[in-house]
Formats: sequence, structure tokens, C-alpha cells
Amino acid sequence: MVSKQSRARKLARARLERQESRRAQRARQRRRRNIVLAVVAAVVVVIGGVVLIDRTTSDDEPASDAADTVPSATTTEPTTAPTTAPTTAPAPDGPVSARCAYKRDGAPAPGVTVPDRAVRLSPPYTATVRTNRGDVELALDAAAAPCTVNAFVELAESGAFDGTGCTKLTGTQSGGRFLECGHPAEGADDLGFSIPTENAGTDPYAAGTVVAAPAASGSSTSFRMLYDESQLGAGVTIFGTVTEGLDVVQEVADAGVQSDGAVEPPEGHPTLRTVVESVTVEGS
Repeated sequence: MVSKQSRARKLARARLERQESRRAQRARQRRRRNIVLAVVAAVVVVIGGVVLIDRTTSDDEPASDAADTVPSATTTEPTTAPTTAPTTAPAPDGPVSARCAYKRDGAPAPGVTVPDRAVRLSPPYTATVRTNRGDVELALDAAAAPCTVNAFVELAESGAFDGTGCTKLTGTQSGGRFLECGHPAEGADDLGFSIPTENAGTDPYAAGTVVAAPAASGSSTSFRMLYDESQLGAGVTIFGTVTEGLDVVQEVADAGVQSDGAVEPPEGHPTLRTVVESVTVEGS
């Protein structure tokens, strides 16, 4: 018959074996868990590396494609000066400020005052020159020629151009192919002051270009609208382009210059009497 002490020892050994078995099982579970975590971490690292490589490749590919599509310098077609007017004048990023050396040239026309020297403009500006032959739309380049555009805008808003004649038409490329307007009266060159030369152009000047008529010191307040490519020489102020109505100027040019009965001169008053009825300006 088994004694109580012997039974107690057997129970103690069984309990110890069960505890050791549970400890061994927990140890195995911890090892499996650590192995799983290590594998997961390795997979995450591998995936992250693949994504980084893919993203880097994707970022590089557009630049490579763009480089492949840009024509080389040897295959680019040569550019030529435009023979038609641009549709818009370039607009600056913000307001334009300038200090303008306007100079009085004789007595100003009635109602005309010399503009302030300090100029601040907010382009873009467009002007409608309404004539008895039709309307001509201009885009004024205040960024490149702020003093000239400022003077033009002030004269237009004051009505100084209203009722003035287009008294000069030229028809030779070497001397220019333009219609000149803005004279206050027959024989008068300008409205009483001159404007400093700015944004000076060089030959050839494209059809549709709007330039200020030269004066003894800088430019006059009269303006010239080129109906064809012209040779005007260097130093002529470009301050805008004709965006609509160049056909109106062309119609006046096609009618020719007034003749005194002899050979028709290359320049003079247009045969079609042309008057600026008004000039309105729209700005930002």
C-alpha cells in the first residue's frame, strides 16, 4: 500500500513536470513570435526599398522623356521676324513704376498738360482708336515703354487725340510703311512735349507694330501704325501692337498718298482723309 508521503512526492513531480512543460511551451511560442516579427520587419524593409527605387525611377523618367522630345539645336528651324502683328503685348508680373523725363516743346495744345514725372501703371492696357475709317485696337506695352504708354493714356483720357488728323502716310520699306496719327493740327508735330526714347527697336519692324514718331529730343506724342514690315532705323520707341483693325490702316494705305499732279510722292497726306474721332483706353 502506497504511503501518503510517496503519493505526495509523485504529485509534486507531476506538478513540476507540468510547470516545466508549460515553461518550455511558452519559450517555443516566444521564439516563433520573434521569428515572425523578424520576417515581417524584413519584408517591410524590402517593400520600402522597392517603393523608393520605383519612385526615384518615376521622378527621373519624365525628365528623360522630356530630354528625348526636345529637338536639338541642329534640327530647330530658323526663326524669322514676324510679318503680322502679335495678338497681345507682353504683360508684366505686377505694377510698373518709372521716372520719366518729359520735356516741354513749345506751347501745348489746348487742354494738354505735361504728365507727371513719377509714373505708376498697372498693365495690361488696351486702346481703341476710333477713326472715320474704322476702329483700330491696340495692345500697349507698359512694361517695356512705361513713359510712352503713360503719356498716350493721359492724352487719350483727356481727349487730346479727339478730332486730330492722321496726316502722314508712307509707302516705301526703306522709309517705313505706316500711317501716322495724333497731330493736334495741320502742320503741328506733337501736342506740346516730348517723351524720352525707350524700348528702342531695330530693323526690320514687323507689320502691326506701333511706334512713337521721332522728335528732336526723344519721341513726339504722335504715333505710327505700321501696315507692313518696315525699315525705320535704330532707336525708334516701340510701345504697342495692332491687335485688330490693321485692315483699316491697310485700306488707307492702299488708297495712296495725295498727289499734286506730278509723280505721286512716297509720303504725304493720305488720299483718304483720316481723322481720329476718339481714343479710349481700358486698363487693369
